[in-house]
Amino acid sequence: MAELINKKTTLFITASGSFLTPFMGSSVNIALPSMGRELAMDAILLSWVSTGYLQPRVREEERRKERNELVREKSRQDREF
Repeated sequence: MAELINKKTTLFITASGSFLTPFMGSSVNIALPSMGRELAMDAILLSWVSTGYLQPRVREEERRKERNELVREKSRQDREF
């Protein structure tokens, strides 16, 4: 029973994280025109705002995928022994 709850919790957290990154990226893109007007920024500077916000999240996502793959591989190896 505890394993089933653990799997459901893991699925929920993973799905939430996968949803939030594009959602927050869209939120930043929607806010860009207002930010540009208030801060007197041109399109080039605004593109850096969007890139600067999303870049760390993409790297974080890649690191999480690599970590998950390592955990799966270790689990596979443990079952073989």
